Amino acid sequence: MRCFLGSPLNIDENIYNSINYDGKKTDRELLHITYYFLGEIDKLYSNYVCSKINSLDIKKSEITVNGIHGFPNDRRARILYFSIDSEDVNNIYKKLVDEINLKKYNFIPHVTIYRFKKFHEVIKSDIKFDITIDRVCLYNSIFKEKRIYNELCCKYM
Repeated sequence: MRCFLGSPLNIDENIYNSINYDGKKTDRELLHITYYFLGEIDKLYSNYVCSKINSLDIKKSEITVNGIHGFPNDRRARILYFSIDSEDVNNIYKKLVDEINLKKYNFIPHVTIYRFKKFHEVIKSDIKFDITIDRVCLYNSIFKEKRIYNELCCKYM
């Protein structure tokens, strides 16, 4: 199974529809924060990860989305994302890495909105809104005609 650790987000439809670029837009129901991409894992390891997620001491959080940016940078973006400003999200990442014993990396909290085949310049946006994180999940990521993210297990807060 191709898996990642994340939190689903229910972003307001008006906000979602206000962002328009020439690219592949992430379906609104698939918007999420990715804490860690695990890659291909087996059922035994997924059970281990689920047990660790369920043992986490985490609480429901209000986070702030603060602007739109691009990876690798705003002038030559291949990915367009909502930037997240939240110590709570950073703490969830740290707890997951420590509890599951994962290798740390330079975590940049974000929500991918668009993917581009060619580089795009990001148009500055002062978009800012709050949203709630109410769970952390292990997802199975499936690619068929479209993306499907199945929640294998979740820790509700």
